[in-house]
Amino acid sequence: ADATGGSFAALCIDLDRFKEVNDVFGHSVGDGLLCQVSTRMREAAGTAFIARLGGDEFTIILQGSCQPEATAILAERLLEAMSPEFEVEGQRLRASLSIGIAIYPSDGTSATTLLSNADAALYRAKEDGPGTIRFFEAEMDMRLRERHAIQQDLQSAIALGQLELYYQPQATIG
Repeated sequence: ADATGGSFAALCIDLDRFKEVNDVFGHSVGDGLLCQVSTRMREAAGTAFIARLGGDEFTIILQGSCQPEATAILAERLLEAMSPEFEVEGQRLRASLSIGIAIYPSDGTSATTLLSNADAALYRAKEDGPGTIRFFEAEMDMRLRERHAIQQDLQSAIALGQLELYYQPQATIG
């Protein structure tokens, strides 16, 4: 894409509430659901490159010049592909996806940056609820960095004994 001045999209995809399936029905049903989900994803994605990164996480690379429109269409097709129930080992299951998207080169010019930004968009999609699609926005990266900085500051404060706990009684009037 760099050599031709083209564009492509990186989609980070997570299967919503997959842990619940494993916890309630067992890993065998979870594995069967993953196989069926990936089959539907492959059918919906056509010639796009799909990879399972582990657990319930997938990445799709979609090449093409019509970005971000083509990616939005693909993402909607992926969500639609999950709408019919799945049947795994006699269990009828529902599944949905959360999808984060970053576009090359506007959202990153290196693989690391592009995937990190798609992951930030996925994180935001998961916050917004199951079956959500989010394109990367620069403020997402800033919010994610701020959140990590606050987490590190709190961990450091705990380790150094810099926090004190005070109890304050609350009374309601009425």
